[in-house]
Amino acid sequence: MKPLIVKAMVLASAVSVLAFSVSTAADAAERNRNRTGTFKSNHATGTYDSKITRDRGNLNRSTTWNTDRGTSSSSTNRQVDAETKSWRTQQSYTGVNGRTATSDTTGTKVEGGFNTNRVNTRPDGSTATYNRGYTRDGKSLSMQGTVDTSRGVSGAQTGTYTKVEGGHTGQTVTTFENGKSVT
Repeated sequence: MKPLIVKAMVLASAVSVLAFSVSTAADAAERNRNRTGTFKSNHATGTYDSKITRDRGNLNRSTTWNTDRGTSSSSTNRQVDAETKSWRTQQSYTGVNGRTATSDTTGTKVEGGFNTNRVNTRPDGSTATYNRGYTRDGKSLSMQGTVDTSRGVSGAQTGTYTKVEGGHTGQTVTTFENGKSVT
């Protein structure tokens, strides 16, 4: 090969490596994913459009479902602070009737597990606040917590969850002030 051709090939290789490394760094900084398709459930059949944007410490997801009953949507915003070992997840869901419910959860990693505080707000404005502490033991997770509602109902919660192939299994028991329990 002639020296000029070799130099051109080396230069072209260097440019392509540089272009690859620049696009890889940009992809690592922010990753976007869009999905569309059809679905069929026991309640409805229709189409969906989902958009996810991720960058370091943040996730934003929005999904819209179109059915013969109407359009509904959901959104999730999650922020993670690795330095303080804490996170916040804000979610909303708007049904085909136009009414919106929200959830706002904060959490902090602690020795042996994590603690969460979640406030769910129903479309009528009523709230339920969940304060929970989780303790890890191998593949098991134990939970102790409370639930308090804006309607004056409160109770204690316990739960045990185990990691199994394909997911988790477990249950939460809530015992209300009147002594009644629900699982």
